[in-house]
Amino acid sequence: MTHLEAFRKRKDLIDKYGEGNAHQLWCMAAYLDEPDIDKLAADGLTDGSGDKKIDFLYVQNSTLYIAQGYYTANGAFKVAASANKASDLNAGLAWLTVGDLDDVPEKLRTKISEVRALLESEELDGVELLYTHNCGETENVRKELETCAAYLRNAFAGKEILVTQKELGCSSMEKLYIAYSQQIVVRESVEFDGQIISSQEGDGWKAHIGFVNGRWLYELFQKHGNELFSANYRGFMGMSRRKKINNAIRATAENAPNDFFVFNNGISILTTSVSDDLKTFEGISIINGAQTTGSVSSATDLEAIGKISVLCKVIVCNDPEKVKKIVEYNNTQNYITTWDHYSNSPEQKQLELEFSKLGHTYSLKRGFDSAAAEIGIEIAAQPLVALHGDYVSANRGKNYVFETKTVYDSAFHETKAQHLLVAVAVSKAIEHIKKELNDKATPTEQEKTWLAFLQGLRSKNFVIAVVGALASVICGKPLNAKTVKFTYHESLRKNNEIESLVIKWVPVIKMVLPFVVQGIGEDFAAYLDQENALKRIVDQVGTQLGALRAIPSVEATLQGIAVSVE
Repeated sequence: MTHLEAFRKRKDLIDKYGEGNAHQLWCMAAYLDEPDIDKLAADGLTDGSGDKKIDFLYVQNSTLYIAQGYYTANGAFKVAASANKASDLNAGLAWLTVGDLDDVPEKLRTKISEVRALLESEELDGVELLYTHNCGETENVRKELETCAAYLRNAFAGKEILVTQKELGCSSMEKLYIAYSQQIVVRESVEFDGQIISSQEGDGWKAHIGFVNGRWLYELFQKHGNELFSANYRGFMGMSRRKKINNAIRATAENAPNDFFVFNNGISILTTSVSDDLKTFEGISIINGAQTTGSVSSATDLEAIGKISVLCKVIVCNDPEKVKKIVEYNNTQNYITTWDHYSNSPEQKQLELEFSKLGHTYSLKRGFDSAAAEIGIEIAAQPLVALHGDYVSANRGKNYVFETKTVYDSAFHETKAQHLLVAVAVSKAIEHIKKELNDKATPTEQEKTWLAFLQGLRSKNFVIAVVGALASVICGKPLNAKTVKFTYHESLRKNNEIESLVIKWVPVIKMVLPFVVQGIGEDFAAYLDQENALKRIVDQVGTQLGALRAIPSVEATLQGIAVSVE
């Protein structure tokens, strides 16, 4: 299995998290298209004693991901993973929705409390139940996951929350890995129901323009589902009250099928070859138009669907490198590529140049394939927004940052590489402390309280915002959240790797964190609902931190970071 070979090469992950957790993180990173696996670990992993049958709990772009994981050294040779681990999710979901929080371990209690608050406030519009493993996929596991999903749908009765389930075993992970490297997963012959009206040919590619019948799209989706969108494995975003565009597409398909052609932007198809009569495709991936395809396929009026004509571009290409570029430039689905719109913007190109001069690599591309990049546009977005004080927008997800121009501008407008380094370093310092606390065999009661706070889904960005607001107190000079930065000397990679910059901030965060936790109290979710929550805690912590500067050891700790900031 190609994907397992790729996983086993990640010795850094396996050594850091253990083989089981590393595999789950690797799978979830691929599935969520998240290059920062350490961030996933810090924010999502719950595995350990008292995890209440939930190994992974994570919120991204208004969707809650709940996962169980299983890994065995002989996985590729096992016919099936344990179905019991899948059924365990039912127990986990019961704890998540109605279980007595007093019986939940402290480090998980905060996270569950926040999930309940997000559900109550209708901030979530989707829940995905996942079972990751390295064995064969079976009907028994599928049924167990469907039972879990049915339980959750019943628990959410009256709420517009889409509940889905998926087994990410050897077969699915292999397809997902292929999707990233080769793009086309559906490799069978597909009969084309449409008409080609024009063709073009270029260097290593051919393209045909025409239109397809809506019923053909409907039947393709019913047969292949999200595998049709192998350039974006998750593909169709689903139908709910908040998915207004998709609802509008479906409404047009059902109520105005004859106008669909002029109302819709159409789809783009990638294939390896087309027959001479242009009627048979060898392999197919819809690289643009997942929302159109999924929305049309969710319609119930099949007679109307049969009247639809959809504008279509069919691209034939077998050059892997060119395929990657074709997918990159065609795929504009906002679900996964919102930051791609900014990858060529002046401020991002300037950051790329500045980082290059410092010796660091700044990635402007999204995706799991860029995991080797320590700094990237998508890794920096939320920490930057949080550092500047807008922890609410940061907690809404990186897509929200790039979809909302005012938030994006607040983060990146006039931002320099040395400042961005501070945002990333502070964020990773918090993750470092969280892992350190989580790994302690015998933590003190105080440390348990700190860890419980950091387990919160929204706590990290809140702490980053506190640090930004306290920049002048921490550094001992007139600075604010948007001007604090590492000096040029400290920013040079030859002097400091990213991890070294992170370590510089660890003692400072350790100093700030206890004051933050003490000031907030036991109910973080309730505290965030209060007016001026950030200002109140900043005023309190600032006073306490300022007073502590009289202690030589404290001043030395703060000076340790201050000499690195200008």
